[in-house]
Amino acid sequence: MNAQDLEKLLRLHEDFLKGRPGGERMDMTEAKLQGLDLSKRDLAGATFDGNLVDVSFRDAILDQGIFRKVRLRRCDFGGARLRGVNLRRASLESCSFRNADLRDADFTRTTARDLDLRGAELSGAIFYQTVIVGAKVNGSKGFWARQEDGRFEMLDFSIAGDGSDMRSVDAWVDPVYGLTRPIRIRLKLQVGSSPISRVEPNAREREVDLGHLPVSAELREALRQWADRYDEAIVETDPLPSGVAQVLEMEGRSLQARLQAELPAYDVSYEP
Repeated sequence: MNAQDLEKLLRLHEDFLKGRPGGERMDMTEAKLQGLDLSKRDLAGATFDGNLVDVSFRDAILDQGIFRKVRLRRCDFGGARLRGVNLRRASLESCSFRNADLRDADFTRTTARDLDLRGAELSGAIFYQTVIVGAKVNGSKGFWARQEDGRFEMLDFSIAGDGSDMRSVDAWVDPVYGLTRPIRIRLKLQVGSSPISRVEPNAREREVDLGHLPVSAELREALRQWADRYDEAIVETDPLPSGVAQVLEMEGRSLQARLQAELPAYDVSYEP
């Protein structure tokens, strides 16, 4: 893409943001961009997909931008505003987000290596099934994630980013500005499977072993018996008779309430 074509797309996007006739949202799907300077541009809501190498977004506005599944290498987002940006399943390598505003950004299933997040604002950002290996994080604020929900290694807390202060992810969690999220699980009868699944937004559903659920032995056994009764009934008659289905649903609702009572840090839903 030459500079003239790019400038035309940028003008159309600016017209779109301002509600001018003929404006169009910028869509760089499957684009291969290298060495571009998009610093200080208003790119709110724009879509980038494909491979971006050595692209500068310094001090740009990228609120609600879509970078889903994009590959970013040596890109500079220093000082940029990326509130609510979608980085799900993106691949990031040697990128800088220094002093960037990443509030409510979604890093679900993102893989990243060698990031500069010094001074970044991360309040509300989602880190689930995220892999970050190597990151400079001094002065960043608002990070929060469960250690078991991702892989966070080689975190450098030194001011200079010279590796002189390496710590674990526990030291990165911000108890003041970090926004904790409940663990979301769903109760649902499924033949031959655990009735409990982990159901985080924008991520794959994951079956939960009842033996690993931190509930009382009594409740765990009640869940097993409920699932076993369903398995036995569905083998005999599929679909279930309305009376049997109604009884199982009533038990499910009751089990949902018991789970929520025993797991106050969880968000428990029930699907008939």
